[in-house]
Amino acid sequence: MLSCEVNGTINGHSRLSGVPDLTMVFVDPSVIDDCSFHPCVRYARYERERVISFVPPDGHFEQLMQYRVQVNQVVPPIFCQPSIKYTDKGGTLEIALGARNMPTLVNNTKKPIQSTEDITVQITFPKSVRTVDANTETGSCLFDDATKTLKWTVGKFNPKKAASPSLKAAIVLQQGAAVPDEKPMVLLGFKVPFTTVSGLAVETLVLTNENYKPYKGVRTLTQAGRFQIRT
Repeated sequence: MLSCEVNGTINGHSRLSGVPDLTMVFVDPSVIDDCSFHPCVRYARYERERVISFVPPDGHFEQLMQYRVQVNQVVPPIFCQPSIKYTDKGGTLEIALGARNMPTLVNNTKKPIQSTEDITVQITFPKSVRTVDANTETGSCLFDDATKTLKWTVGKFNPKKAASPSLKAAIVLQQGAAVPDEKPMVLLGFKVPFTTVSGLAVETLVLTNENYKPYKGVRTLTQAGRFQIRT
């Protein structure tokens, strides 16, 4: 891996009555490099104590906090091995997906990580490519003639219940076109519920200014942003 950066967002959903005053405390806030907040957050207190103090808006509200974390290495839960070979008349594409044994994901539940969801693989070919005829037994494929983009929608993958997904395709060049000099990048998308890769975790959420005892819950999600793979 050449470089990586973790960007995170904390969203909220409040159904609290009255004027509840909340304080969110992190396990290790020192991992945060840069951040921005919703207008309801008291920034001065965050500067002093590294906690998020706020009176939440009613209902769902996005981006209570956005943050960035620098990490030395990220091992995703799945690997993607693309291979593109060109000839004078066209070429071939092969893609293999599989699960990694030791991903750098922190599981926030007591259950083991079983599956990766919403897996997509996207490749944009040069204009010299006329079409790509792809075949796979997992998910669906669509080639857009206008953008020259092949999108493979894999969906959910559980290595304990299904074979590793793979795709094979024939690449057809435009008549009289030269063999492309460069091979395209592969964009890999995926989601892993109830996990984090940043190391940031909520330790507690304290309610003051009201006498009732609310239900408190935290759900985490790891999602690929712009995950590029060279071919």
